[in-house]
Amino acid sequence: MKRLLRMKKTEIALFLVPFIARWPLFSLGFGVEEDAWGHVLNGREMVESGRYVISRLPGHPLMEAISYGLWKTVGPVAVYWNFLFSLAASWAVVEFYRLARLFQIQCPFLLSLAFGFVPVVFLSGASVMDYAFQLALGLWAYRMFHQEKWTKSGAALGLAMGFRLTSALFLLTFLISLLLRNRSMRSAALILAPALLIAALLYLPAFLSLGIDFFSTYPLPYPPLAKVLYKGSIGAFGSIGLISLIWYGLPVLPKAVRSAPLVWSLMALFHIAIFIRLPEKSAFLIPAVPFLLLMCAQNLRAEQIKNLSLGLLISSFLAGVNFTHPHRGSDKSVLSTSRMIAGQEISFDLLMGPLAAEFSKRQNKLDYVAHIHECVCLKNDPGVVLAGWWYAMLRLQEEPGSSADSPYRYYLPPDDLKNLLNNGLRIFALPEQAAINARKYAYEASDVEMIDLSCP
Repeated sequence: MKRLLRMKKTEIALFLVPFIARWPLFSLGFGVEEDAWGHVLNGREMVESGRYVISRLPGHPLMEAISYGLWKTVGPVAVYWNFLFSLAASWAVVEFYRLARLFQIQCPFLLSLAFGFVPVVFLSGASVMDYAFQLALGLWAYRMFHQEKWTKSGAALGLAMGFRLTSALFLLTFLISLLLRNRSMRSAALILAPALLIAALLYLPAFLSLGIDFFSTYPLPYPPLAKVLYKGSIGAFGSIGLISLIWYGLPVLPKAVRSAPLVWSLMALFHIAIFIRLPEKSAFLIPAVPFLLLMCAQNLRAEQIKNLSLGLLISSFLAGVNFTHPHRGSDKSVLSTSRMIAGQEISFDLLMGPLAAEFSKRQNKLDYVAHIHECVCLKNDPGVVLAGWWYAMLRLQEEPGSSADSPYRYYLPPDDLKNLLNNGLRIFALPEQAAINARKYAYEASDVEMIDLSCP
């Protein structure tokens, strides 16, 4: 009983420490990703229209359900939204700890705490995105899988797929592992049936709305190599965390691949492959992080695990490599130096780590969007504003129920833009959006007359 009580206290501590550390971000909007604001806008659109509206392809039904419920109950109050998603991120840390104990990893508390503060994991818990719920449900499903609770594992995976369809990679790795371990087909069926049934039921509204097209995704350009390397390394682990992972993890990687459970290697490999295919966000690597850490820790001595954990633990707070921009980037401290990389200013900042950078980035975005919206309202010009990645943030500045009169547009094909011009409307474009729109729809930007939105 005493041992159980100690373990519960440990889990409570692991749950609360990262949760409390994220608190300063809760009131600063819904995240830095445009998709986070898009989910909130999606909730408003469903409440106002009274019907199901897909958020973005290929659909995220449980995210859409949460967005609908939160908008219906608390409206656009960011602290409540971030509170809920931070609970899911803290749950994921507890599940990681339970797995570490299950596999008899040394120093499980310190390693789990460090996992919770890996920048890509930590920051996902203060943003209205599906990553935290996917991770928590995926780790829970794996624990059930290891304990041969097949039906519970499959049900958890079905829910995880309801947040992100890529959670099917968990299911694939589990089935491959069962096949290679010569387990019975009954075990595979007990996982597969509830996972597919729950996922099918959750995606039914999207299928009825869009047909088989709901399974597609938006075509996106491949980022420059410098951005790919950054997002897949420092963007995920922070500079100190990355150095620690390379120093302690790289030497034991060959042994780890041979000795670790097959699920760990496959989960890391599959998600790294998904990221390389379209390295749009560091967050695409989140499901790989816990398995990479377990693979390393299983082959390290206790002292090495402590050192690795300490490096990961402080990676959210110091030595940031940050994108700096007055509107959508972070600020700089006095202990920073900057250089241009891939056309963007990057600061190497000793004091401003990923957490502080996120804080200033959110504040800068909120200030800019409020200024732009005020400027557009004062202009009262007969025209539309090509907002691009600012679209959801600007729409949420408007009063609910004003969709029909909104001047803001996301991106538009050239024929739609020319129709607007022919109808006597002027087209204003926020910085960079005219060029991005031209690349997206493969036309020359000079073919369509747009006016740079000037808001001094």
